Amino acid sequence: MKIASDQDIIDQLKEKLRYHQQQYKRIEDTLAAFLTEQAHQDSISSDLPAYRITENAPDFRPAEPETGGGKAKKTLQVPVVYKNTMTFTKKIAFALKSLGEGFREEIAGVIVGQEPDLDATTIEKTISGVLSSLKIRGLIGARREGRRDKFFLI
Repeated sequence: MKIASDQDIIDQLKEKLRYHQQQYKRIEDTLAAFLTEQAHQDSISSDLPAYRITENAPDFRPAEPETGGGKAKKTLQVPVVYKNTMTFTKKIAFALKSLGEGFREEIAGVIVGQEPDLDATTIEKTISGVLSSLKIRGLIGARREGRRDKFFLI
C-alpha cells in the first residue's frame, strides 16, 4: 500500500481547487445569463407560485422596455468580438454568426475553439438549456434534422 506524500496531497488539493473554480465560473455564468436575459418568464410565471425571500430583496428582473403601446419584438444582439466574460446567450449568438447554422455540438465546438480550457461536453450540456430557451422565446430558429435541432439566427 502506497502512502501519500505531502506533495501528493497538495497536488490533489490544487486539482480539487481548480475543479471547483471552474464550477464556480460555470454557475456564475449561468446566473448572469438568468439575470441579464428574461428566461421565458411569461410562460412560467403562471405555473409557479410567487415566493418572497425578504421584504428588502433587490429586484434582479430586467426592466421592461418602454413601448408606444405595442409590444416590442426582442432581437438577439450578436457580438462582433468574442470575450470570455460574455453570457452564454452572447457566446451562442457569436457561434451561430460564425457558423451560419449548426447543431448543439458544433456551437459548443466554436465556443471551445475560443476558450480551449473549457470542456466540450460540459459546454454542450450547459448551452442545451440556453438554446431551448432562446428557441422558445423566438430569438433563434431551429429546424429538425432527424432527432436533432439545427439552430440558426433569425
